[in-house]
Amino acid sequence: MVIWEIGEGGIGEFLRPRRMRLGRIIHLISKLEAIDVAMIDQKLKKRAVHRAKILEGQMKGLTRAIEQETYCIDLLRHSLSIQKSLQSLNVLLLEQHLRRHVKHQMKSVTSEEKAIKELLAVFELHNR
Repeated sequence: MVIWEIGEGGIGEFLRPRRMRLGRIIHLISKLEAIDVAMIDQKLKKRAVHRAKILEGQMKGLTRAIEQETYCIDLLRHSLSIQKSLQSLNVLLLEQHLRRHVKHQMKSVTSEEKAIKELLAVFELHNR
């Protein structure tokens, strides 16, 4: 996922975040605390919220670095670090979904089809 683009002023202008994608990601991460306890065990919830808060801090740091016009390569390194953190959170959430929901959905023909469609939709979203 690319979250940085070169400003209209070319390379001399510092990189700036794309508005929609990054804002949407941060919004979704912030909603992790609202996940129903019945849907996710407390240990996983604690780990996921912890990772989301780390990501929030990383984003604030990156925003400050952009505002201070930090060297572009340093901004890219910071951005890539955030992307890796998001990937780590995604793996954690996917593991939980597979263990708690897909495992049970595969026991029913109608639920099995739903599980397959959900996973394919997430896979397609990831590969855009």
